[in-house]
Amino acid sequence: MSTTPPVITDAAPSFHDEQARRRRTYVILMVVHIVGFAASYPLYLWTPVAGVVAVVLTGVLPWVAVLLANDAGRRGGGRQGVGRRKRTLPASTAGATPGVVVVPRHHAP
Repeated sequence: MSTTPPVITDAAPSFHDEQARRRRTYVILMVVHIVGFAASYPLYLWTPVAGVVAVVLTGVLPWVAVLLANDAGRRGGGRQGVGRRKRTLPASTAGATPGVVVVPRHHAP
């Protein structure tokens, strides 16, 4: 059972939550980079090709870590620009035609 409440809004995550996600992504990838880079020397002693492959694969991880950490949520969690998505009432509201927003008229007294 999940302890996080369901999201019922299109609002962007808080600045603190977004920064925490970015920091966590960066730290995880950099730990993988350091461990892989440290393991490349024993791999090189075992098989030189494996050591070189490990250095090449872990060599791109800092670049990938920066790209993912600086990603402002293009994968679904980030802020959306104003006007990118139109918000309309459901079609079942007041017998409206799909895609048409019904705005009630206010009569002056």
